[in-house]
Amino acid sequence: MGNCSLIFMPPQAVSTPNPMFPPTARDRQSKVVLWMIVDIKGKPQNVKVSRSGGEPFDGLAMTAVRDWRFKPGTCNGEPMPTPISVEVKFQIYR
Repeated sequence: MGNCSLIFMPPQAVSTPNPMFPPTARDRQSKVVLWMIVDIKGKPQNVKVSRSGGEPFDGLAMTAVRDWRFKPGTCNGEPMPTPISVEVKFQIYR
């Protein structure tokens, strides 16, 4: 990863399958913020929790995000690994 002093375009999500809702959760909703690097092929790498939504939400959010796909970030039109944060929301209606 380097700095881009030219025309930078951040990664854009193209496929974001929803996470499974934890069957043992007492809460009906939660948010997990994850940090990751989107590689030059648009795949998440080094996914880490930066703001917990509580267990078991964190683990399910990480599992879901590892299956997300992105249009990679670019510098002057060339793909480059790019760090980003994403928020994964859980909500169940009863």
